Amino acid sequence: MFNNNQSLVKRNQEGKNKVISLFNYIKELNHLKNKSILNISEHSWSLMFSDIHDDSENIKIFYRDRVAEEDENDTNEVLLAVRKPILRKCPAPDPIFVDYLLPDWDDWRKEAEVRDLETQDGRILLFSDDAVRVESYKNWLTQRDKWRDKRKIKEKTKNLFNSLYSLYYELIREAETKELIVANGMLCDNENKFKHPILTHRVIMDFDSDENIVYIKDTNASSELYTILLSQSEILNGDVLNKINEDLQKNDYHPLDREDSPAFLKNLVHQLSSNSLFSDSGIP
Repeated sequence: MFNNNQSLVKRNQEGKNKVISLFNYIKELNHLKNKSILNISEHSWSLMFSDIHDDSENIKIFYRDRVAEEDENDTNEVLLAVRKPILRKCPAPDPIFVDYLLPDWDDWRKEAEVRDLETQDGRILLFSDDAVRVESYKNWLTQRDKWRDKRKIKEKTKNLFNSLYSLYYELIREAETKELIVANGMLCDNENKFKHPILTHRVIMDFDSDENIVYIKDTNASSELYTILLSQSEILNGDVLNKINEDLQKNDYHPLDREDSPAFLKNLVHQLSSNSLFSDSGIP
């Protein structure tokens, strides 16, 4: 009986330990799922509009500046469209100097260079000996430089497209747990405790496989304050927060509205503290 009781106690304790471990696991999982993100760098993906380069052929940005009369039925307007660029090859060199070119002359990441040639009998053929060859090379270099400048832009566009393309399918796979928002008003403190946009708005993604274009489109969702940031930082009392939220609900400021939203953000930040500072030209 003694041995059997000992065994029973041991099994009961093992069961308790398993239950405790399970609850600890659920607790940690819940903590991860509901983690308060106070720094934009902690998100799995982000893109600053100011970092989007100029490529009018493949990139279109559509802001949501408020107009006198808005079409309430137009709920899926395009905010960003990125087409996969066509990467053109380097202009072909003239046969008159092609043998003098060093390898990788068609690599946009490298400068084109020439060399002198040595014949089988040991003679040296100087590239500069032929004025026509030199002039032809200079003309080709001008064409190559133009191609290279465009190619640099197209490579950046390709990288942006690939990033959005991957994000599009990631959001499809994890639609139950992830969403995409557009945001504005980077709120920061002097102690680097938080750095995160305060005005948010839910958006969706779409992909046109025929045209090879990735879209970020607007939705009819209302804009929201990232209140987690305010509550965690303990810099705003409830009455003021309610007043700001009422203004937001009434006017529904959009993060990509360059007309009215800046005034809203300026008013918000001035209510945080007497020492607060609003900047419309980047983080001070």
